[in-house]
Amino acid sequence: EDRRTGHHLGPAQKRCKQPAPERELSPAQAAILRLLTHMAMYLGDPQQVACMIKPPVDVGGVSKFLWRHICCDMDVLVNAVGKSLDDCALLMNLIMCQFIDVPHDAGVRGTGKFPTDQARQQWEIAFAEAYIRPMLAGLDSRLQEANKTLVNDERLGNNSLLRELYETETATVQADDLEHIEEAAAMWCHRTRISIEHLNHELNEYSPDTTAMTADGSRPRQYQILQMFLQEEHHLRALLFLPSVVKLQRILLQRYRRKIDKDTANKLNVSDYIRSLPEDARDEHETLIDHFAQAWNILRERLAGAVFGEVRVPEEMCEETISNETSLAMLLPSMKGLGVCSVALLQYLAVIQNNFMEEYSRVAQQSCEETVCVSEATSAHLISYHPEKDLLPLVISCCQYTLTVGKGSAVTYDFAILQRQIEERFIRNRPRLDPKVDLMVYREDFTNANMFANLGNHIPQETLGRAEQSRIQKELHHLPDVTNSLTNLDIAIGFLVSVGGQPDALLTDFMSKTLGMRVGIHSQQARQHCCLKHVKSLWLLMSHERAKLLARHGQDPFDDVEDKYRDTLEDSQIQQLNAMLQHVNVDLLLYAIYECSLLQITVKQDPNAEDYIDNQDYPLGDVVSLYLEASDAPPLPVLTSRRFPKDILAKHCMDTWRQIVLYTAQLRHSAK
Repeated sequence: EDRRTGHHLGPAQKRCKQPAPERELSPAQAAILRLLTHMAMYLGDPQQVACMIKPPVDVGGVSKFLWRHICCDMDVLVNAVGKSLDDCALLMNLIMCQFIDVPHDAGVRGTGKFPTDQARQQWEIAFAEAYIRPMLAGLDSRLQEANKTLVNDERLGNNSLLRELYETETATVQADDLEHIEEAAAMWCHRTRISIEHLNHELNEYSPDTTAMTADGSRPRQYQILQMFLQEEHHLRALLFLPSVVKLQRILLQRYRRKIDKDTANKLNVSDYIRSLPEDARDEHETLIDHFAQAWNILRERLAGAVFGEVRVPEEMCEETISNETSLAMLLPSMKGLGVCSVALLQYLAVIQNNFMEEYSRVAQQSCEETVCVSEATSAHLISYHPEKDLLPLVISCCQYTLTVGKGSAVTYDFAILQRQIEERFIRNRPRLDPKVDLMVYREDFTNANMFANLGNHIPQETLGRAEQSRIQKELHHLPDVTNSLTNLDIAIGFLVSVGGQPDALLTDFMSKTLGMRVGIHSQQARQHCCLKHVKSLWLLMSHERAKLLARHGQDPFDDVEDKYRDTLEDSQIQQLNAMLQHVNVDLLLYAIYECSLLQITVKQDPNAEDYIDNQDYPLGDVVSLYLEASDAPPLPVLTSRRFPKDILAKHCMDTWRQIVLYTAQLRHSAK
């Protein structure tokens, strides 16, 4: 429910002209009430009215802004009641005459101030019952009488052309007219058009006893399931496109996940994406994007400001339609940025079906226990139909259309049969949808820290024992083998993050049997002893060995680390460091600095984020000590005793690690 105050519809040209119910109001009632609201604002003081409009509009442009909304409201009303623009203007005149002719208490007239949503809704219902519903009941006969009054008005000269236009005189076809049948006026009389909107209007006005009331003061609801369906039909029709939305998201994620950054995604547009495809694949992808756009256009007004779990869709995003110039980031499901539109769209489609099926189960007294993941839903699981190809033929088959020359047409619907057929074909046995959405991971988001956090959520991780680490370490001498093993391990981790696994299952079995790798890891000890619960520990061990091998060959193992963490140590700091290293376990300290630097210190952060911390000037020893404590790793005495030089900071972490590697190399050289 939208609880914002003021006018939030935005420019009229971006509004949908399809009639839709609002709260307890029918589509026609909602359109009329919105039109009356815009008319009242149009007649009000522009300066005061401008304060109500959000986003803001200049005082000088208020009248034009509201006039466009009035024209849009008239178009919506035309579609809602199935009448011409002239007839709808006449209907509004009749309703406003009610204000003068029919006395009602002040509560119905309203004060314009509603302290709660319930107060507003009660007033809307009372107002519609007092002024709108009486006019919509028997609308055809009321319009016919009003048109006769207009035609017979002597001030208009009792014009014969008006009588022809308003069809106030009975037209017949004479025998002489048969040769020129196209010129006979009777052949061109207005015929009621069968449409879903007309059906909805007729059902809302239908009651075998228009004076009957229920105990709570409302009218009895005949054919309740049909009324429920038609009330939500404007949104239910979007479910037709849910499989296409899921398929498009899956294709885009397979192509771009972890491969592009946010800036690139924002700059790419739909046209760029289509042009990048092979010609034989373009038609399919254009269809998928068109279906996404249709679902978005149906629901975007409802999504404005809506909250789905942790996702909130900004209002300005919902004002945008999807075209070839739309940023590709809008189609990539993400919890931040333009991607929230894609997440919210898919989740709201699931909400639409779930809410409807919950209400249907209550009314039909049937249970709805089955649940299907939204990513696996097919048209058989959905309240899925095409309005023109599926629903309208059903409506036509359940109506009687009578055409009498000179008297026009009459349309009646068999609501009972129509309700039964809609229930059987579109509603019954449909499951609830689990609105879990697979999310985009941008290149800058795919850090080692995030990767291991996701891995730990699926498979709890444990550290390899020091004896096992030492045995594996002795087998990691050749840079190509270590690099190849890390590449294979990265692939395995990517799958494990998605599918999970048993913690005690052997890693080599998963890599060989599930992933089809002949030699996943170039270490016999690792193949024998490492389980899925040791993946993080093994990756860190091998990554550290690779970094040391690169450093000893004069290469940079940290080519993706920002420059702010590459400050070099001064000679005095190096002397302090080397003096301290003579009294500590150098290998453990070296490994701890590497792990902390990789998984915490150098992880890229968003400077605009609330939890952003600029850690480059923090003492390196303190940062590593806190990291080990948070990781439940054994503390290092050199850090807890505060013997680590205080003037060596986090911004020196890369050079500090490199200096310790040089120190260990010198020790080995001197030992020889």
